[in-house]
Amino acid sequence: MEMVIGAARLLFDSDGTRAIKKGDVAVVYGLGPAGLIYVQLTKAMGARKVIAVGRHRLRLGKALMLGADVAIDAQEGHVIDKVRDIGETLDIIIDATGADIVTDVLALGHSGMAFVPYGVPPFDWKEKLPELEGKGIVFRDGGLVEARVAVEQCIDWVANGAIRLEPIITHRISLEQVEFGLKLCHDFRNDTLKVVIDMAI
Repeated sequence: MEMVIGAARLLFDSDGTRAIKKGDVAVVYGLGPAGLIYVQLTKAMGARKVIAVGRHRLRLGKALMLGADVAIDAQEGHVIDKVRDIGETLDIIIDATGADIVTDVLALGHSGMAFVPYGVPPFDWKEKLPELEGKGIVFRDGGLVEARVAVEQCIDWVANGAIRLEPIITHRISLEQVEFGLKLCHDFRNDTLKVVIDMAI
């Protein structure tokens, strides 16, 4: 739930206004746990089409299972062309990679389109603000106030199944297996999403 609310705070304004309206088209870059939550958040908010961009077969498949309409394998290259070939005007691009995707955002973006940055280092999007603003792209930000606004709606979405967390969990381990769990996350990214420590094991 922390990850759901942390992601949602960037899609809500302090007055409750949502960044995504019914019928919007969204692109989500990065299909780790946060990206897969964003796929579901965009659909829950009413997005008509969600384009998911990722690198691993497991994650691309999960994105489609969780509501993405199109999944693009970034390892095959030409992501910008593939998004353009879909023939939709984008309303929002969400970065859940933490990498430098400035070229893609500027190539696909347009005046009035929203952009949700990755929330943690190493990549600092604030350095790229002049380029984004020069094109009229709206840089989304959110903090504790927006998180508080999002909480009740996020709980409702999880409770009614609009956002599903169970499919994001790929491994359940005991407390004694923590070192193995960390190894899964670091060395086996093709087969690992969320590793949960289950105290009952």
